[in-house]
Amino acid sequence: MYTFSGKKKRSAFGPMCRYVDDIVAMMKVLWSKEASILDAHMPPLPFREEIFKSKKKLKIGYLINDGYITPVPTVQRAMEETIGYIAKDLGFVFVLFFLMKNVICWIIKASIIARRPELFEPYDSLGEFATVNYFAYTGAAGDMVEYTDALQGEYLVDGFKTAYLGATLPNALRPLVSTLFALAGEKRKSVFVRLGRSGGITVKEERQVNYDMDQFRYRFWQLMNEENIDLIISPVSAFPNTKFLLVDLFYFCCPINASFFYILFHST
Repeated sequence: MYTFSGKKKRSAFGPMCRYVDDIVAMMKVLWSKEASILDAHMPPLPFREEIFKSKKKLKIGYLINDGYITPVPTVQRAMEETIGYIAKDLGFVFVLFFLMKNVICWIIKASIIARRPELFEPYDSLGEFATVNYFAYTGAAGDMVEYTDALQGEYLVDGFKTAYLGATLPNALRPLVSTLFALAGEKRKSVFVRLGRSGGITVKEERQVNYDMDQFRYRFWQLMNEENIDLIISPVSAFPNTKFLLVDLFYFCCPINASFFYILFHST
């Protein structure tokens, strides 16, 4: 990555696990009996050795496209290779599902076993639902001006300049710019501009956003339970790892990350 002074520096986010044993050790620490006592945000779910050592085959759901942002071919290929290896060499049962209103279905060996178009109402896909609610929720704290002001004149990485200009667009111009993007066929840009307003949202609006996200989580978890899905494999980004100066691509990765983490698995 690059620091604000422009110097190059290697970085990593989260624990680095090189082997399965490392992951197990990390999970045992995170999900220890003391974790829920020391951290109010951790549920009392200690690591269970009997589950870890069980020989029962898992039923794994996977998705490559959230219906709103299509990952680049390299990410799609990586997903397909991973799924192929686990299914062929390890013998797990895989369930492919599309998270779009018009085509949502669970497929096992080409046979449709469930259809849930109501899951995303009134949106058309998981990605659109995630994008709208993500931008609405993060708008509660205002816009990017707070962060750039905190730099106190320090160097702003070039990759942030486009995002900065978008964040500082006056609210009075947002409806016009959003409409122009929509007329030009740029639906997603129109949504980003409209929802990225400065000044935040009201308490009532924030409550509604939280309610909508919670209701979606419950519907999605119920769907997983009904189909006995143990876990889901999906991309964390629409792009492979990029240089920090290419952070403009964050806007396109954002719905993917929101879909798979913020909306489905975020603890409130």
